Amino acid sequence: MCLLLGCCAVFGQDSKIEGWQEKSGFALVKPQAWSQENQAKLVEFQAFIDRTVKEGAVAGYFIFRTSKNPKLQVPAALVVRWVVYPEPVSQMICAEERTEIQKKIDDWKTMSAKFPLAARILEKPLAALGEDVAKFDAGNVKDAGKWVPKVAYYKKKADDLVDLAKMEITRTKKVSAVSLSANQYYIGLEEMAKIEPSVTPQMESVRSLYDSLCRKEARIELCDKLKAPDVTFERSVAYVKALKSLRPEEDEAVVRAIGAWDRSVDQAAKLCSRIDAQRASFEQELSTKTDATHPVVLSEDLASQASKITGEFVGFPPAIQLPLPLAKAMAACATSLPDVQKDMEARQYLEAKLKIVELEKPASLVGPSTSAAVDLLKKKANVEIERFSSRVSDAKALQGAGKPNDALVKYREAWEIIPDKSVAAQIESLKK
Repeated sequence: MCLLLGCCAVFGQDSKIEGWQEKSGFALVKPQAWSQENQAKLVEFQAFIDRTVKEGAVAGYFIFRTSKNPKLQVPAALVVRWVVYPEPVSQMICAEERTEIQKKIDDWKTMSAKFPLAARILEKPLAALGEDVAKFDAGNVKDAGKWVPKVAYYKKKADDLVDLAKMEITRTKKVSAVSLSANQYYIGLEEMAKIEPSVTPQMESVRSLYDSLCRKEARIELCDKLKAPDVTFERSVAYVKALKSLRPEEDEAVVRAIGAWDRSVDQAAKLCSRIDAQRASFEQELSTKTDATHPVVLSEDLASQASKITGEFVGFPPAIQLPLPLAKAMAACATSLPDVQKDMEARQYLEAKLKIVELEKPASLVGPSTSAAVDLLKKKANVEIERFSSRVSDAKALQGAGKPNDALVKYREAWEIIPDKSVAAQIESLKK
């Protein structure tokens, strides 16, 4: 961009505005069309009218207002060169503007060397332009007629673009859905950085904000997925891994969420290890119970641990699959086996059997030895119940046959097997 009114304004060839142009300058005018250029005389003017025709041969004329002649008409064929004095340079920011000014300087120097008369007139304008170029080359730019350091100028412009770019980014509903390369202000910063690398940090601050907001959106999305009730453990692990790659330290809530997940996974692993150890202890202790005549119970310490451990299965994320059914099965066995044993010792085989039936499924979850121990108790209870039922059946038959004394014997045998209240009532009745 040339900010010296343009080449046409300097040399006048393309100025076709009708009427007087109130701009001063000079023209080199030959006495005759056939005269040599070095015979041209200098004509200074305060204003001009350009009525030349450029198509084909030079034709038309100029009208100059000079100090001696308000309407000096000069045929175009007589004008070797004409120059309109430029206004002071008001802007020189980019290299292209500097290049245009340098072209004027080079052209005027050539003219000065060829036409000594022009050299005197162009001396001051050349000096002014040369001074402008020197200041630009020294690291300054001219904006609105004022020279400022180039770095300071671009910093101010970059700051303005940064504010606009960040405002547009933060107002976007879903930042990640819009590419940063589509942001006009960021594009301006990229172009500016090519001219002035010192603004690169400002450009990168916009990129940093954009990336930060994109990461925030991604973290929110992943956290929502982690909270889904149907999320699997495998997917949760992948989500947490992705979260850890998204600079979670930028969001304290995410840091806490990741910490809670890691602690839960660690606690779950330890809990599973303890459950496995308890299961092994169950199997080991109950594998020795092969005779129902001896108590089929767990050690006090193991029973206590097994009955309490289910209380630790709280506060875990849904995705962490824990062996809670196994823990509940061991707790059921640990709690019910002593009760079954008490019933067996009290010859309450009917009540014992009800509890044993409830234990069969939990025992099968714990393991074969536990299941075998429960089955041993069941067989013992069944044998005693069968003996009891047989005696009661015989007693009822004898009683029906009119043999109360024989029936009393059978009822007493039944009561010795299971001290049932109904049998006791029959005994008391027959005694009378």
